[in-house]
Amino acid sequence: MNAPGGGWPPPDPYGQQPPGYGPPPGYGSPPGYGYGAPPPPPGYGPGYYPQGGSGHSNNAVIALVLAIASWVACGCLTSIPAIFVARAELDAIARGTSPPGGKSLAQAAFWISVVNAVLYVGIVLLYVVMGVAAAASHP
Repeated sequence: MNAPGGGWPPPDPYGQQPPGYGPPPGYGSPPGYGYGAPPPPPGYGPGYYPQGGSGHSNNAVIALVLAIASWVACGCLTSIPAIFVARAELDAIARGTSPPGGKSLAQAAFWISVVNAVLYVGIVLLYVVMGVAAAASHP
């Protein structure tokens, strides 16, 4: 149905558009504001941490807590996971995806855990040898 004088029908007073038309003006996102985050500034890509940063990640602290717990109570139950977490954190620091401030914590956790695991395995082997020797001496 055409409007008087030809042309298209007048707009609906309730804001409804005729079928086949897009949304009324004022809806939708403005141009240039689609989905996603804005790009980072030049030189600051994802995971960029300036050298000499003082921060550390939670993984370095977790590795150190596991390493200390391995000495206090848990033995190899926490020293082996601490080795893996500390090694992964050191690799992330080398790639630049983790803050370099946690490097000393991760290194300390790694070496504390390695020493504890070696000592724990040595003590277990000593008990096994002593048990075998005791069993062999009493027929």
